[in-house]
Amino acid sequence: MKWKHNSPPEVGDIRNRAGFLFMPRRIGDETRWLEYAEWSEVYHKPMNYPGHVVLAQWVGSRWMDEKYPRPRPVVIGSKRGGGE
Repeated sequence: MKWKHNSPPEVGDIRNRAGFLFMPRRIGDETRWLEYAEWSEVYHKPMNYPGHVVLAQWVGSRWMDEKYPRPRPVVIGSKRGGGE
């Protein structure tokens, strides 16, 4: 068995993630669930509060709709594209 050790990310690093959202995921004012999606995350350190452990974490920054565009609604009985 073998694996590579990567250096830990630095504050401000950006990574792109993609996958099927089994659980709701909220970025900004938009929540998505039960669909394939791609999003960008930024590694940052939260504000330091006295008496609390401060850990850096990946936080979603934006949805990336270019790769997984939202499907257009299907209109039943539409005359478009039928040539009639």
